[in-house]
Amino acid sequence: MAFQVSDPALQLLKDTLISTRTQDDQVLRLVAQNNEFSLGLSRVEDGDVRFETEGTLVLTADGDTAELLDNATIDVETVDGQARLYLAA
Repeated sequence: MAFQVSDPALQLLKDTLISTRTQDDQVLRLVAQNNEFSLGLSRVEDGDVRFETEGTLVLTADGDTAELLDNATIDVETVDGQARLYLAA
């Protein structure tokens, strides 16, 4: 089973994508490297796990990254008045 992304997290990711991308075909890509996860701008690749909201593709991950997050959920929490993503196992 793939990982999940909550609706509030998708909205935060969409807002981030719109404010940072320089080309309309860019999406946020979740990558795993050295036991850490990070987000960066990328393009959709064949075989990607894809998440969209309101008709906008906002997040992708390759199959290996998605497998590492099996059954986890990306969600949003507010810390010191700032929304941030977190991973709930």
